[in-house]
Amino acid sequence: MTQKLHFDPDEIYAKGMSPFEAVVIAAQEARFINEQSRLGFLELEGEKPTTVALDRLRAGKITVSTEE
Repeated sequence: MTQKLHFDPDEIYAKGMSPFEAVVIAAQEARFINEQSRLGFLELEGEKPTTVALDRLRAGKITVSTEE
């Protein structure tokens, strides 16, 4: 498995979320990225939406609201 697609559980816990939350958040972001790409608002340049979503999650570019 490539390092780019691998998350260490300690890395996820350090961000204040559980592995389940990380998967759900990455999936939602990947769907959003895919939709933006399909509509022509975003160019993926050969990367897949899931890879871009995981990169954004790892870089801390996705904020998670815990408000209910």
